[in-house]
Amino acid sequence: MNRINALFLIFISSALLFLLIFKYISLNVEKEPQRIKVPLKIEVYRADRHPLPDADIYLNQRFIGRTNEHGFFSREVDLIVGQKYTIHIEKDRDGYVYGPWETHFIPSVEKERSKKRKKEEGLENVNILEGESDILTELERAKLGRASLYEKYHFLAILSGYMFYNIKVLSHKGKEIKGAKVIINGKYEGATDERGEFQVKYEGEDRRVDKIEISKEGEHLWMDEIEIAPNKSIVIELNKMLIIDAHILTENYGVISGVEGAVIRINNRIMGKTDKDGFARFRYRNDRGVDGNLTLKLYFPRGYIPSKSTKNYYIKKDLPKLIVHDFSYWKRPPPPKVAVIPFSVQGRGNSYLIRNALFLTRNIEDYLKAGKYYRVVDSRKIQELFKQFNIDINYSKNIEKLKWMDIPILKKEVDALIIGNIQKAGNYLSVGVAAVGYDGVKIMELNSRVSIRELRKIPERVVSLFTRRFQVEGLITYVSKNVYINLGSKNGVKAGDIFDGYINYFDNLTKKYAKKRVVKLKVMDTSTFLSGCEVESISEGYLLEPGVKVKRTREVVSKKEIVNITIRVLSSEKNKPVAGANVYVNDRWQGQTDISGKISFSATSYTDIDVLIYKESYIPNRVEIKVEDKGKSVKIKLQKGKTRFYVESEPEGALVFVDGIFVGVTPIVKKPVVLDYGFHLVEVELEGYRGYRKYIKFSSPKIKLTGNNRIKLFKDLYGEAENLYNRGMVRKALEVLKKITPDHPDYLKAISFIGYIYLNDLKDYSSAIVYYNRFLRESQKRSGAVVPVYAYYNLGQAYFNRAEQEYYIDSESSIKNYNKAIYSFSVVREKRELLPADKRYKVFINVLFYTAVSYQKIYYLSNDRNYLIRAYNSWIDYFDFFDKNLKKQEFYAEQYKVAQSYFNEIERIRSEEK
Repeated sequence: MNRINALFLIFISSALLFLLIFKYISLNVEKEPQRIKVPLKIEVYRADRHPLPDADIYLNQRFIGRTNEHGFFSREVDLIVGQKYTIHIEKDRDGYVYGPWETHFIPSVEKERSKKRKKEEGLENVNILEGESDILTELERAKLGRASLYEKYHFLAILSGYMFYNIKVLSHKGKEIKGAKVIINGKYEGATDERGEFQVKYEGEDRRVDKIEISKEGEHLWMDEIEIAPNKSIVIELNKMLIIDAHILTENYGVISGVEGAVIRINNRIMGKTDKDGFARFRYRNDRGVDGNLTLKLYFPRGYIPSKSTKNYYIKKDLPKLIVHDFSYWKRPPPPKVAVIPFSVQGRGNSYLIRNALFLTRNIEDYLKAGKYYRVVDSRKIQELFKQFNIDINYSKNIEKLKWMDIPILKKEVDALIIGNIQKAGNYLSVGVAAVGYDGVKIMELNSRVSIRELRKIPERVVSLFTRRFQVEGLITYVSKNVYINLGSKNGVKAGDIFDGYINYFDNLTKKYAKKRVVKLKVMDTSTFLSGCEVESISEGYLLEPGVKVKRTREVVSKKEIVNITIRVLSSEKNKPVAGANVYVNDRWQGQTDISGKISFSATSYTDIDVLIYKESYIPNRVEIKVEDKGKSVKIKLQKGKTRFYVESEPEGALVFVDGIFVGVTPIVKKPVVLDYGFHLVEVELEGYRGYRKYIKFSSPKIKLTGNNRIKLFKDLYGEAENLYNRGMVRKALEVLKKITPDHPDYLKAISFIGYIYLNDLKDYSSAIVYYNRFLRESQKRSGAVVPVYAYYNLGQAYFNRAEQEYYIDSESSIKNYNKAIYSFSVVREKRELLPADKRYKVFINVLFYTAVSYQKIYYLSNDRNYLIRAYNSWIDYFDFFDKNLKKQEFYAEQYKVAQSYFNEIERIRSEEK
């Protein structure tokens, strides 16, 4: 029994040992990995929903291919079951910067049952982007990198990024332009770098047309539509394009309007045609550059006089845009527009007066229409328009105060008003009628006490007076022995009438369109359709030609006389007198206003004179004064020019002060600072940065220190370095100073300070020489002829000490450095008047000392007697200029002793030579 038990135990033990060995082998022997081949599909899209072609695809850092033109990638790949895989997608070339994008997956063996179910349901190839779910679900899956629920290895990648193209901006002679403003499709994108380059980033369609505008102060403006594509390079030469804005206009009774269809030519090539507003913008290109002489030929539509015009310009490289203004006029002037306002009636409910008032109104309109010269406009419409501007139209003695020349809407609709009043006066009727033009000048007035029979003659008398005295306008159409004018009709013109001829122009001073009187004509012949005139006077230097507007002067009812005109100029803000304002009458300077704002001069009665008032810091004001038969006093107000000041800084958050008053924190853009014209001190401060302080002249409605012109604030590194140096941290101060770049306003001070530290604290004379030479070069570049004398003194010290270091080591190098020291000291000697007064004498004595020592040391090294003589003469100068009072100072007392010993040595050498 014991034997059987023993055998059983041995069997059991052997079995257990076998199982243990088998388990050990199974655990430690690596199984053959299971490999599967799967269809890997990847769809790659940009964030803007466009496919991304040619995107690089990596599987576990191994490049496996690129997407096709539809952003799709498909390939069978071998995978190991259970191993983690990473898909990495990016595209950073050819003008595309997208990605990187990554997702991870672990392949597993798909059960046959699952495959069979999908096949039965027909869901094997369903793509989420083809409508499997709504867009929200699609985006959620995109975050997981999955394109389909039913295809295990079908991935969706949405990559953020951008495309770009490059712009390079060149100026005169191909020079690269830094800081040129780049505007794409009306949006400011940035500015070019030091190489004149700018990278434009964009999304959307790969290829499209962008409107590109490039501007730089002092350069030509460039503007065009360019087809762009990823990685495209666009070279823009500003000096080869000039933007030209042409304004071709006409004028009639003070209303300026555009001439449509005017043709602009350059070198016989049509550049553009004006639109309905008389405006045309075009681009003039020239491969040889647009600077220099430029001739524009303007051809006006048929029926306009003049029919063409030639304009010559000299284009400078700092002209950003050429703006052309010109006028032409329809050969048959359009009729003036007149409104007959219904006569008012004194006494309500009087049907008798109302009937007669209606009779007068209608008959005056009929007589005006019968003459075929005036265009009678709807009085009701005119009254409604005037009411919108709170202007009450009624007959009164102050009718001349009624004027609408500064209201374009009204001026366009009507040129003159006829206003009347009727009331009962016993057995008679009292009738008052007046007419006024858009400039407030009373054309005629008639007051009559009439019977019913006589009332019927009133309309004819009113129209006759109005026609006789209305300041009719016309055009010079032909010039030969006499001058012929076309008024559109003969109505009311007779021999002896006087017409003034004007030219319209754009006044660059007031930035408005204005008129200038150039000729005075007298009508001699009215027998033909055109009126023949002779010239009574003409502006000096003016050549009379067709196309000049003419206007009949007011009819003179008495003899002309010389009358006195007094003008008083007041500020519009506080009605205070403006002294020192310049007054021009008919473009001739009359003088300046006195302390009370007054100026007086003579003028001819019954004439119109142009007066221009100009003073610095005010907006110029040009007015026309109607001179009557008596002297008159006229008040003219000047408005203080107001500037809206916009300012940005880099970095933002800086405090802005104007004339010492805090006005805000940058950026100040939404609510600009409003300032009077003139000079103002602008200060911008930010903690830790160097302050900005500058006097700026404000002379336009807007001043913008924004965008490329923003105020760039620089870290106050120099102040930080000074603080470190004063605390004895010399090397840290040096580190900070070396961070100051050439564009920093403290750059010159910084490199001078670095040179000082190397010279005086670190005794590194070679480095001191490098920095002082750099300081001198940069100073001459930036300040022209200004000589930084003190830098030459320090440079001389550095060369001298460098020579001393090399005296026993390298005699040749030592001699060179002594000579350079002598040169630097000679500059100081010649320009010593530029030294600070309190240090001038001591520096001069030191220069003489070191110059003499340098000559003597060169003699010791070279044995050249010429240097001995120079040393001797330099010591003589030193002793001659040395003030004995300096010996009271230990340093100069010791220096004098050393000088005496050097001089004695020269004396000894010279005596031995004899």
